[in-house]
Amino acid sequence: MTGFHLIIEHIQKFLLALASVALLAMPLLAQSSGSSVRTAADSAGSTMKFSKEFLSNKIFKDLALNFDPPNPARIDGKLLETGTLIQPNGDILFRIYAPKATDVTLKFDLVRSGELILKKKDDGVFEGLLPYDENHTGPMTVDVYVDGMVFLYPYMPIHWSASRPHNFVEVPDAEMEFMFIKDVPHGAMSREIYWSDVVKSWERSIIYTPPGYMKSNKAYPCSICSTAVGRMRWFGNTAAGSPIFWIISLQKEKLSPS
Repeated sequence: MTGFHLIIEHIQKFLLALASVALLAMPLLAQSSGSSVRTAADSAGSTMKFSKEFLSNKIFKDLALNFDPPNPARIDGKLLETGTLIQPNGDILFRIYAPKATDVTLKFDLVRSGELILKKKDDGVFEGLLPYDENHTGPMTVDVYVDGMVFLYPYMPIHWSASRPHNFVEVPDAEMEFMFIKDVPHGAMSREIYWSDVVKSWERSIIYTPPGYMKSNKAYPCSICSTAVGRMRWFGNTAAGSPIFWIISLQKEKLSPS
């Protein structure tokens, strides 16, 4: 086993202990955050203002297995826009097409625990508005329940969390531009499979190398990151590495002679 994987082993031991503490704390977190999400009627309205250009970045239409967002659903020969529609003030409009269903409910993760019951419209679309909350931004897992059964909605963004695919929404933040895909030099990511003596199973590590690494003979510093408890969102989606690419680009500008 290489030195790199030995370090990974120590991190895994720490994360297993951390996960045990987190599981014990989950009931307390749920009680403190409340069991329901506000409806549009309860909201006084967000004062945020996000530009169309800001909300057009690919990160808001991210998919785990495809670079481009899905085309709108075609129903009876007409295009029907469903999924997540982020409003200029940060509110999120959810639209789920399920004409034969009687109930569609969205349940959210610990980022913003609770649920949102959607209202059925005449065109078979269930719709509901999640008011913007500046204290709960970033990627938020959304489980879609149709008549009590959870399923993956193909017209919503998809990421990998808790060791399985989930729908999610990227709740905008005025300071999240560092996450955007930018026109800067991009590196590469590779996957390495290795045996873990901690969990007695095969594990996966993902290695990022900066631009020019394969053509260089110099030594590079090594940083080790963990997504913890099965959260692999950064490494399966468009957003993977975007902050890294930008940070490296900015650092080079700072170090370059003027």
